[in-house]
Order: sequence, then structure tokens, then C-alpha cells
Amino acid sequence: MPGEVTENKARIQVSGYAQVNGGITKNPADEKYANIGAALGGEINYKGTYLKAEAGAGTALTGKLELGHEFDLGKNMGLDISAKATANKSLKSNELISNFNYNVNGIPGEMSSVTTWHPGEVRVGLQPELTFKSKNEKFKFGVGVEGGWRKSTSPDIEQNSSLEYKPETGSPVNLNDTVKYDLNKSGAYITPTVSAEVKLGKKGDFSLVANADMYQGQAGIRYTF
Repeated sequence: MPGEVTENKARIQVSGYAQVNGGITKNPADEKYANIGAALGGEINYKGTYLKAEAGAGTALTGKLELGHEFDLGKNMGLDISAKATANKSLKSNELISNFNYNVNGIPGEMSSVTTWHPGEVRVGLQPELTFKSKNEKFKFGVGVEGGWRKSTSPDIEQNSSLEYKPETGSPVNLNDTVKYDLNKSGAYITPTVSAEVKLGKKGDFSLVANADMYQGQAGIRYTF
């Protein structure tokens, strides 16, 4: 009945999902790292206004939070406007080895320093996105733009190597070498975005999902419950 349809639309809808996915991220320091693993997420939706949250683990730890509203434009089109925050950190460490060659009184030698760290980033932004759905809602595609602020969580690196050489005659010789790398970078960003979801089977509990922008890309299989 018409009254029942209106009541269902006004009801708060809560859903959750489990997902296996793979992708890659590039942080503001231009460090690339894989994001392959599993995630759990959930959504609360009321009359098109929604709150989404997701946490994942695998080759990286990830967390996402998104608040937005999707406006119905008719003809299976919508305008989704959201504010989002994401954070991730690779569980695989990067390694930097610096070698310093020297020659004192004809005697060659080498000093080396090793530094390891886990690359990552945090991002907050706003995104308007045009969405397109098939009539049976089995397929949804979105294209938009996202802008905001992002920061690398990798540390600035300063490697110091020193050596004291004591010749048989004369004063000791001190050799020092310092190498600096600026990896803790941050700044504003803007990027085009694309997203897609294809529901599988009659019930549509399983779906293929994908999203990408200039700094990350991800695809996976999702089970919604």
C-alpha cells in the first residue's frame, strides 16, 4: 500500500558488510605501498543522509569515516555530497641504506647507515559525486571530484655517520656524513574520482566494488548483511 512504502522510506536503515580487497596507495611523500586484506564496515541511512565507517587490516591498517547525503535527481541519477576522513599505515616497512665511502692516507673504507619506517597517510576532504544506477539497481557508477588536505605519516629522516681514524703519527681524523630526507609532507589536494558497484546473484548480497583517484585505487568483493 502507498502508506507502507512511505513508512519504509522514512525508517532508519542499518547495514553492515565484510569485504576482501586489494589496492595501492601513494602518500604525499610519493611512497607507494600495497593495501591488500579484509575490511568490516557499516552504514546508517535515514532519508538519504548516511554515516559510513570501515576498518581494515592486511598489508596495511586502514580506517574510514564518511558523512553525507545523496539527492535524487530523477531518471536513476543522484548527487552524492559527503565529507570524509581516512587513515592508513603500511605494515611492511621501507628501508633506506646510505653508504659513505672514504679514503684516508690511501686506505679506503665505507660507512653505512640503515633506517626503517612504516609509510602511511591521513586525509580529510569533501566530495561531490554524480551517481548513475541501472533500473534494477544492480549496477551503480559514480564520477566526481574530491578536495581537501592530506598528510604523510612517514617521518623525516636524518642519518648521521661518523668515524674517527687514528694514524700512526699525527692527530686523529674525524669523518662525518649526514643525509636528510623530507618524507613528512602535507598539503591541499584535489583529484577526480570514480567508483562502481555491481551486485551479483538474485539477492545481491555479494557485489564487486571499486574506487580510484589520483592517489589510490582499490577493488574488492563485498558481502552485505
